Parts: sequence; structure tokens; C-alpha cells
Amino acid sequence: MTETNSNSQGSTAQPPVYENPYYPLEGPPRTPEEHELLKSWIRTEREAVNAQVRTKLGTGSTSSLDEMAMANCADVRWQALQCLRGRSWIGRFTNFCLQEQQRITECVEGQTKHLKALGYHKLGKGATERERMLIANAADRLFLEEMKQKRLKEMQAELDSPKQ
Repeated sequence: MTETNSNSQGSTAQPPVYENPYYPLEGPPRTPEEHELLKSWIRTEREAVNAQVRTKLGTGSTSSLDEMAMANCADVRWQALQCLRGRSWIGRFTNFCLQEQQRITECVEGQTKHLKALGYHKLGKGATERERMLIANAADRLFLEEMKQKRLKEMQAELDSPKQ
């Protein structure tokens, strides 16, 4: 491994710069295992760089509460989009897909409530993507369980109501 540390100022330490583009290998990969090792190394480096960029910018693909709530509601948003695609241009501006649009609102509000309850909004910039996803998945499970209970109550109410 050949590494250089070019530091023009001499006072601040800079990360090492590798002259070998195939690092951690000595040269070009020759076996499938070496290909996988190189791919893994590149993936790890890319993730580290992206994390640093998100940290410096203070943003990330899933850093804000609203963005995560919307990400957790992607399936509901997709269903609404499918409804809109099946309509004429007039149908898109009328109430044909109102139920799907209401589901989006209900989903985002519920996800936001659960994300807040689990402390997602308190995560700092130093939180890892894994920590964010663990909380997001827990919020999604809570929301889905809440919706399941709501649907069961609605079905029970229908069964209990007198038939006319």
C-alpha cells in the first residue's frame, strides 16, 4: 500500500491519499472475490463521503420529520397516483380520488405523530442512517397496527349496527 499525505501547511493533518486506485488490493482485481472486496470498499467509501456531505449540509434524504413521514407513506402515495393516472384530466381535479388523498393525509399525520413519540425529531446531525431507519420502521409498525385496529373497530361497528 502506497499512501501519501500531502500537507502544504504542515499544521493540520489531512486524510491519507492513496496512489493505488485499487486499494485495498495491490493491483487490478483478478478473482471474483477480489472484485467483491473492491466493490465493498468502494461502497463503504461512498457511504462515508455521502454521510459527511449530509452532515456538513445539515440535510439528508431522510433527515427531516416530514420527509420520513412521507417516505413511510410511499405505498399510500403510490395508490393515490395510480388512481389519478386512471382518470381523465377532469377527473384529476374533481373528487374522484378523494378517498386516496385523505389516506395520504391520514398516513402522514399518523406517521409524524409516531415519529415524534419515538424521538425522531430529536436526533442530531450525528445520528446514523441506521438509527434513523430503526425509528422510522418502529413508527411505521405502530402506525400500521393503529390502522389495523381502526379497521377492525369499523368492521365491528358495521356488524353491530342494525340492518334496515
